Amino acid sequence: MKIAYLMLVHSNPHLQKRAIETLSSDGCGFFVHVDAKSDIRQFSGIRDEHVTFIEPRIPVYWGEYSQVQATMRLIQGALDCPQGYDYFVFSQGSDYPLRSGKYIQRFFAENRESEFLSLVKMPAPGFPLSKINKLRYPSEKPLWRFAARAMGKLGLARRDYRKHLRSLQPYAGDACWALSREACRYLVEFSAQNPHVEQYFQNTLTSDEVFFHTILGNSCVLEEWLRASFVPAA
Repeated sequence: MKIAYLMLVHSNPHLQKRAIETLSSDGCGFFVHVDAKSDIRQFSGIRDEHVTFIEPRIPVYWGEYSQVQATMRLIQGALDCPQGYDYFVFSQGSDYPLRSGKYIQRFFAENRESEFLSLVKMPAPGFPLSKINKLRYPSEKPLWRFAARAMGKLGLARRDYRKHLRSLQPYAGDACWALSREACRYLVEFSAQNPHVEQYFQNTLTSDEVFFHTILGNSCVLEEWLRASFVPAA
C-alpha cells in the first residue's frame, strides 16, 4: 500500500517535520506546497528523498480558490510520480497525525476500494446554497471584490449555480480527505475537460469545501463507492 501525503502549509516547519517523521513508512511519499507568501527557507530543515516541494508555488489565501489551485498542484505532483501511489491523503495548516504511518498504511490496505470524503448534497446544515450562489471575488481582484461587497449589501451579488454548473448537483463537506488514485485522477481530468466548473468556483467562498465534493458527488466514482459500501439487510 503506497500512500502520498499532500501537505498544504504556510508556517510551523518544525511541526511539519515531526508530522513527516511520524507518518514515514515504506512506500509513502510527501508532497508539500509552501504558500508563496511564506519564506520557504524556514523549511530547509526538511530534507528527505521521499519529500517533494511543489514548484512553482502560488500565494494562498484563506477561503479563496487559491486553496483549490494549490491542492490540485499537489495532486498532479503525486500523480506524476513514478511510484504509483494508491491513496492520496490531504492535510493543511497545522494538522498533525494521531496515528503512525504504519497504522495508516494498514488501515488503507484493509479498506481498499473505499473513498474517505465527507459529502452532503446541498443545501444541508452548515452548507446553504447561498454558499455557492453568493459572489466572492479573490484578493487578486480588489476592485471587483469591493464592488461585490457593495452589491451584496443591496442583495445584488447573487447568481444561480444551475445556469453555470449545468447538470451538476452541488455537494459539500470537510476540506481534508483521503482519496484513491483513481478518484484523484478523475478530479484532474474532469477539471481539465470542464473549465466552466473551475470558472464558477473561482468566485466562491471556501471553494475547497465544495469544488472536489461537487465533482466526485456527480461522478461514477461515487456510484461505485455506494455499491461497494451497501450491505443488504438480513
